[in-house]
Amino acid sequence: MKSAFLLFAVTTLSIVNSACVHSTHSKAELLVRVEPRYPFHAREEGWVKLIFDINKQGKTENIRIVDSQPVRLFDRSAKKSLSQWQYKPAFKDGSPTSQNGNEVTLLFKLED
Repeated sequence: MKSAFLLFAVTTLSIVNSACVHSTHSKAELLVRVEPRYPFHAREEGWVKLIFDINKQGKTENIRIVDSQPVRLFDRSAKKSLSQWQYKPAFKDGSPTSQNGNEVTLLFKLED
């Protein structure tokens, strides 16, 4: 019987203005990561690449599927999982701020 396990890769896309180097800016930090459920009907490996925003409260929002393989097989599970992730929000000049255009790729692999 094969068991499923999940790997993830997180890449945060952000542009830092060189003028901000001396001010009080920080990027969002992941606090809680909920692993996606491997769909019961899935019998193959794959991945889902998503883009999302992190709001001032540290919640993920505006989650979009960029690409996936096989197409649509793991999309629902990946989006549901990512919607439950919690972040310490980004800060700009001492106040929480949203961080847009974050990217994550969730890998779905089978293990013997």
